[in-house]
Amino acid sequence: MRLVIIQFSGNTGKTTLARHLFLPRIDGAVIIPVESINSDELEDKKLRGNQFFKLQQSVILIENAIIDVGASNVEEFLKHMSAYEGSHALYDMFFVPIVPDTKTQIDAISTISALSEIGVPTKKIRTIFNRINTEDELDDIFSGITGYLKSSKNFVLNRDAIV
Repeated sequence: MRLVIIQFSGNTGKTTLARHLFLPRIDGAVIIPVESINSDELEDKKLRGNQFFKLQQSVILIENAIIDVGASNVEEFLKHMSAYEGSHALYDMFFVPIVPDTKTQIDAISTISALSEIGVPTKKIRTIFNRINTEDELDDIFSGITGYLKSSKNFVLNRDAIV
């Protein structure tokens, strides 16, 4: 399984989800950060968005990979993915984390739209609601996201995908 966690906004929990939700649940998975700003213990494995070809070469050899695309590299990552027609087919899922604030919801819609525009199939684009209380009403908090889904139908929204 090869996953991409991506969102134009920072601080939506991409790295936290990669490390603490996906990594423990995917046997033998490797996290590949695509980042230029944040530094951590994965520094030596870090790539930048403009190193897309190198990323593709690495990922093709890895059965289970989690690609954590930092907000500072999303634009370059998508630009290069678009340039390599069909390159998105290497990945099984694209997860877009969404938190309650309005700006990140707008950026989530932009991220989903950009993925769709480069040909990522609807069934591969998924949302994850992050930083949500179980008593919160999703339709109230995420009315922009649910409204966008009704009009675009270009991603999968699972109301149970809540962290």
